[in-house]
Amino acid sequence: MKIVVCLLLAFVSSSCAKDETLPPIVSSAGLAMDGSHFVPFSGAPDEFGQSKSVDNSRVPGGWSTPPVALPSGGFAIGSKAGQVFIFNDQDSLARSFDVGDRVQIDQLLLDRSSIYAVSSIHTIYCVDTIGHTKWKARIDTLITAPAVFADGQIVVPTQNGLVALSAASGAIVWTYHTTNEMSSVALNAEAHQIVGATTSNDFEANDSIVILSNAGKLLRMFPVAGRITSNIALCGKDKNSIAIGLARGSGNQKQIRGVLYDVVTGKLLQEHTIPYFANSVGANSESYITSGFRTSAGELSSGIDAFSLSDTLTRWSRRFSEPVTAPLAVSDGSVYFALSFETSAIVGSKGLFYALDAGNGKTVLEHALSGALDGFVPGMPMPDRAGRLMLADRARPVIYLLNRTAFHRMF
Repeated sequence: MKIVVCLLLAFVSSSCAKDETLPPIVSSAGLAMDGSHFVPFSGAPDEFGQSKSVDNSRVPGGWSTPPVALPSGGFAIGSKAGQVFIFNDQDSLARSFDVGDRVQIDQLLLDRSSIYAVSSIHTIYCVDTIGHTKWKARIDTLITAPAVFADGQIVVPTQNGLVALSAASGAIVWTYHTTNEMSSVALNAEAHQIVGATTSNDFEANDSIVILSNAGKLLRMFPVAGRITSNIALCGKDKNSIAIGLARGSGNQKQIRGVLYDVVTGKLLQEHTIPYFANSVGANSESYITSGFRTSAGELSSGIDAFSLSDTLTRWSRRFSEPVTAPLAVSDGSVYFALSFETSAIVGSKGLFYALDAGNGKTVLEHALSGALDGFVPGMPMPDRAGRLMLADRARPVIYLLNRTAFHRMF
């Protein structure tokens, strides 16, 4: 495939301090707690580097989370062996430590003083950046989706509903019970509300959206017309609409949609037919963007679609010959994602990074990342406080660093 060499070379200066480019609380499941996958800058990277070498024996099994920016600079990343690795602002490994039980870390949440590691055995560990344990809390049911941080609480989706833990002590603050599992949760920080999706395994059933206060009180609930296949992305200036992927029916009669609901009234605002299961949804100020793939009768459908928030128009569509499996990072100017071409005769076994123009979907950059032969740890390209995007190699203890020399700041 042709490598795009034309890059955006304009610079936009900013008077914001370095640590104001990202929020004070970030997660390896995505930058924005509202599910929008929004990143605060745009354009195309023009420099591609990677972290300093780490011996394979130090990371048995490899990384298990995307990297996530530390408040003081540098970044942290979790491993399949239950370790947290801290890299400094020179992209070198500063230290690593076990969080306990040596089991896979599925998610990292960071605030200014603590790291919260969500493990595969339904246990959350709170440690400082040196590795000293502050508390440990076990959830007595299956954790089914990434947690969010809300008003000093860690809100955890489970197969039985939601559990909110105190970030200070790990004590349970409140619980909310559901019959079906909670498949996604998003935070409306301005309204102090939590929006969750309850999902069944039945494509003939209707799933539900629930809205709770940050104290765990149910405010309202409404059904949606099918099974929810994606995360929840809060949209609009006041976060009063939600975008999700839906599927309904069976076999060849299955209907797949990208939809927009009013979160206050439960009214369906938009629905668009798409040829793939939307496993990820993001949003910027103008659009909500679905991505995913579907294999039916040996045929692959894979793509990304952008739909206008202000009307019912499809802004653009892109289709790919390989499955779009990882969530996108979205800004007002750009869409970022990675593809793993493991068996492609065209590009061989390589990992490709893409930047698309968010306005028209055209490719701004298509770049093969050297060494990423087996692809990347699933997750959106994550921003750091130096203004770069980060991707973790799936097979090697390497983090790829995509420099923002040509990025526009989005403030």
